[in-house]
Amino acid sequence: MCIAGKKLIKGGQSIPAKTSYQVAKAVTGGFPIALLRLMPLTGRTHQLRVQCKNHRHPIVGDRTYGNFGFNKEVAIETGEKRMMLHSAETSMRYPYQGKMHDFKAESELPEAFDQVMGLRPGRNVCKAPAMKATRSSLADRRFRR
Repeated sequence: MCIAGKKLIKGGQSIPAKTSYQVAKAVTGGFPIALLRLMPLTGRTHQLRVQCKNHRHPIVGDRTYGNFGFNKEVAIETGEKRMMLHSAETSMRYPYQGKMHDFKAESELPEAFDQVMGLRPGRNVCKAPAMKATRSSLADRRFRR
């Protein structure tokens, strides 16, 4: 399957952004969470993160485009604060001394991904420590509207 989006640049122009994806693993019960294999067909800044957010599948741990409440629950339950975005394979073809060469690097999926896939959001009991009220509480902070 393929998802598409557009990025606006100065002057109001838009550049197409395309990504091919495949569901690698999905769990049932509780909050819907899945492991996706994303293959960017174009190379735009934050392309995968933005497209996942726009299609209501934010990347776990993404502090800019993610689901902040869920990210907090994941961090409390698993101790993992990293973004669950991993390059399992990178490959490219390039010319060198008149010949074409191939480069390929592979990396196993980190164990943290299995931990997060085993999490049942909303069904786990939060273990957040109780916070004491202090002078620098939220009441003293300024927030933009």
